[in-house]
Formats: sequence, C-alpha cells, structure tokens
Amino acid sequence: MTIQIYDLAAANYEVRFSPFCWRVKLALAFKGLKFESIPIRFVEKNRIAFSGQKLLPVLVDNEQIIVDSWDIARYLDKFYPTESNLLLENKSKFLNYYIQLSVQPLILKMVILDIFNCIDVGDRDYFRTSREARFGNSLELIKIPAERGILLLQELLQPIRLILQEQPFLGGNAPDYQDFIAVSPLLMARFVSSLQFFEPTDPIYIWLEKILDLYGGLARNSPTIYSKEI
Repeated sequence: MTIQIYDLAAANYEVRFSPFCWRVKLALAFKGLKFESIPIRFVEKNRIAFSGQKLLPVLVDNEQIIVDSWDIARYLDKFYPTESNLLLENKSKFLNYYIQLSVQPLILKMVILDIFNCIDVGDRDYFRTSREARFGNSLELIKIPAERGILLLQELLQPIRLILQEQPFLGGNAPDYQDFIAVSPLLMARFVSSLQFFEPTDPIYIWLEKILDLYGGLARNSPTIYSKEI
C-alpha cells in the first residue's frame, strides 16, 4: 500500500499550503518513498477522525498512523533508514522551535488574508474564528504590511543567512530536515501569495531555489493560487 499523507488544501484541491505538511512531503521525498497526497479542507476534520485527533499532517503507512510532522520524521528515520538520517534531533530541535514560534507566525501574519481569500468558502468562518481567537484581533488587524514584515523577516532569518553563506544547505552539502523545517513557512507563502521576500543575490533566495528544485521539482511544480492551469 502506498504511503498516504492527509494534506491541507485551498478552495482548489490542487493547492496545498500547510507548512507542516510540506515538511513531511519533502521528508518522504528525501527517503525516496512514493506517497499519495490526500487533500483535505479545514472543516473536513471528520475525514481524519481515525487518527484520534484533529490536526494535519496525518501519515498512514499500512496499519501505522502517525501524526505531528516531527514524530513523522522520527518514524521515517526509524523504519526507512538511509545512509544519512533525515533528522538529527540535537541539531534540529532548536531550529524547529525557532521557526515555529518566531518565523512562521510572522509569515502567517503577512499572508493571513491571502490564505483567507484562497480557501474554500465553507472554511472561511472556521479560519477567521480560530485565527482571531489565537491572535486576539480581527484578520484585517492581524495582517502585517508587507514592507514592515519583510524587514522583520530579514532580521529573524539572519542566523540562517549566515550559515548559508558558508554551505549550500542547513544540513551541510546536502539537505536534511533542518532545511525542510526552515523552508516550510516560505513555501506556505509561495502557494498563497505573490510576495517576494528576498533579492536574487540573497543566500536565502539561492537556497530556496535549490529546495524548490529538489526531488524532481516537487515544490516548484506544485500549483499555487496563481498557476495558470488552475
């Protein structure tokens, strides 16, 4: 049976924008594993009730059901060993928290109205209510203007930029789960927004382009809300 990942979708089922789901899809590609990406919208949580919780991603591997992107990465390393590990926990844990608590919320606030506008109409009440409760304000006031947000993002990503001036990937000469963690909120923005965060000479831009081309262009070829074919 092909591995399945339940993957958050926009109004168009082909547009997948969850940063945590993207971490898993890149991890699966790293392992050379074929997988089926099953689109699911915000209000379709009944479709993952079998997992015993309500959050994405959900990975199904034969009879195994694994939730949480970090735990899925650990599972893949244990049951699908490769020459190099996907996840080096002592190196990746700080980055995981840093991205999740600092970088991702900033990017989310920059593109929050883009997400609202691209999701299915049936998802919008849920998205507005849940995000306004999380941030304590309306979506319109949560949104950070692009110019201010990009300046803040440049500062937050400076440690990553300095590493990428010395090596092609955060994992060294080849990518690992550190790269997938760090790129995931940038991919979220790519699929729902036209914002350009970096100049072409920026080491982060060069790194992002490399990530987009990995695994046969898995991320680059995934449709965005601006893709002509959709």
